[in-house]
Amino acid sequence: MPDYTVVMFHTDYQQVIPLLMNYRNLEKLEEKPDEAKPEYAFMDIVNKFAEKYGNSKGVDFQMRFLSIMQFIEHYQKELAQDGMIQAAPGLDTQVPNELLELLLNSFKSPQPPSHYPSSTLHNQNHEFNYKKVFKAYKSGK
Repeated sequence: MPDYTVVMFHTDYQQVIPLLMNYRNLEKLEEKPDEAKPEYAFMDIVNKFAEKYGNSKGVDFQMRFLSIMQFIEHYQKELAQDGMIQAAPGLDTQVPNELLELLLNSFKSPQPPSHYPSSTLHNQNHEFNYKKVFKAYKSGK
């Protein structure tokens, strides 16, 4: 199976976003059902990736996907100010394929005994470092 690609990311995004939106809607209720717990949303995503890609690749690809999603959500304002994404209130954030490719191509496959991928653009907490991403994105243009 090839490495995790932009096309795969977009397909997974379309399948995972309804799970996250459902969780966020449940989270807003005054009396929260058990399904509103964050671990349920996370487990739904884990299961979706495991079913689609198998246990080994599922963990690898899920970590890549969530790492990118977390980076974009956390740095949305900075990414938009620096022209790396298009974000407007009330509209979907537009992430160019060039940025997704940069982030996806920065990953190295997991090396046993680890089941998790690493990235040259990660910090010591295994999260994307904004300065590293910005520098790499601007140098690639």
